[in-house]
Amino acid sequence: MMVGGTLIGIEAGARLIMHLEKQFVVDTVVTYSYIGLLASIFLIMFLDLMSKNKKNDVNQEPHQKKGMKILDKIQNLKLPPMIYFPKANVTRSFLLWFI
Repeated sequence: MMVGGTLIGIEAGARLIMHLEKQFVVDTVVTYSYIGLLASIFLIMFLDLMSKNKKNDVNQEPHQKKGMKILDKIQNLKLPPMIYFPKANVTRSFLLWFI
């Protein structure tokens, strides 16, 4: 299902770009679309930060939050190969290094 949606999106995007190339406005449209995308990401992150500052989670430790509990469980999985970080005194699975 995701593959079908991805293929449809790729085809629609390619056709849109070809249509914009015929009208010689592809550079302008892509530039302003990218600026809009970055601005919307900034706005979402800024509003999220402001809402968290208003809530003032001072009483709750970061590792006690629900998402952090799940992350701790994933990080503590003992999947070989394991790697030891001597400065942090932590052993983690090499396969889960990105988490």
